[in-house]
Amino acid sequence: MDKQNLLARLEYIIEDSNSGVLSTVDSEGRPHVRWMTPVLLKDRKGVIFTVTPRDCEKTKQIMHRPDGVWMVQTRDLDQIITARGKINILDNPSIKSEVMESAGDKLTMFWTLNRDISEYVVLETVLEEAEFYQPLKDIRQFVRFGNS
Repeated sequence: MDKQNLLARLEYIIEDSNSGVLSTVDSEGRPHVRWMTPVLLKDRKGVIFTVTPRDCEKTKQIMHRPDGVWMVQTRDLDQIITARGKINILDNPSIKSEVMESAGDKLTMFWTLNRDISEYVVLETVLEEAEFYQPLKDIRQFVRFGNS
């Protein structure tokens, strides 16, 4: 599988499920996982975006250790992608607007918990590698991103 096919499957899975699991690691090396709403932007290939409150624990974890892992899967659980990469914390109004335009209607829980629109940042995960897995067919395919 090449990068383009993997990205097409990633887009399909995110559209199918509207959610994913993001894993980060704290300063003591303990992993933390949580459900998030991933977003892909058409002109930014190989990057997963999401929003989060500015001062939450995950932003502190990412500032200390920017490595992250996403897992997304179809609702039928027949296609799963695990993607690893570096996470950047973005507070740029332009990217915030672009991500919100793309994901706004999928963020019901986020807005229920976080009323102040000025108190959030965008997490940008720049993909380094990913695994596509079809459990019922026992098929695993790996893709590396970057210059390779």
